[in-house]
Amino acid sequence: MGCAECQALRIYRSVDSLQRIVGVDIDRHLLIDSLRRLSPGVSDYIFRRNMPLTVEVYNGSLSDYDKRLHSVDAVTLIEVLVFILLLKFSLVVSTV
Repeated sequence: MGCAECQALRIYRSVDSLQRIVGVDIDRHLLIDSLRRLSPGVSDYIFRRNMPLTVEVYNGSLSDYDKRLHSVDAVTLIEVLVFILLLKFSLVVSTV
């Protein structure tokens, strides 16, 4: 949640035990502009992972339930504190 610039997703890609990474942000245009950062680089072909990795990026809000995230094991909230304060905190907790 709060992954518009995809910087955290790039870091998570280096964790070899992860098989699926999902990013969600409310800013669709910034997500589209940032997707290029997630494309495999030369080093990804030279230093292959032991397990395949799937990276998914969705446009959405942390206050709205999204069934695509039902099987996600962990959630990180990055730079969303201001938005949590503006929303009802209980609504965010029930969504996550």
